Amino acid sequence: MLKERALRHYEDDCGCAVCILLACREEYGGDISADCLRGCEGFCSGLGIGSLCGALLGSIMAIGIFCEDVALDRLIFMDRFNSRLGSMRCSKLRRSPGCGHIIEISCDILSELIDKDRKK
Repeated sequence: MLKERALRHYEDDCGCAVCILLACREEYGGDISADCLRGCEGFCSGLGIGSLCGALLGSIMAIGIFCEDVALDRLIFMDRFNSRLGSMRCSKLRRSPGCGHIIEISCDILSELIDKDRKK
């Protein structure tokens, strides 16, 4: 299951965006390169300044890779993410002891969208 895979990577010290993409690569078999994953490291901690959540950004990247209707699924994801968590800003979402709860919610929403609208 996507959520469990992502949380395992998070516990292994992967950043939030990276753990979501790694989990998606394992779950759905996509071709996500090491360079792409390294590039995602810059998304963590809200782009390093508490801005947009890295889990959100990693999920949007996964939507672009795995979903057919990227524009619609991106909007649906952001709306559901914001509704469930109350913000899209890392500085407002993070709480001790970390971001596990954000990754869980992101993966719940993301897996539903990918399962519904997976690229053929």
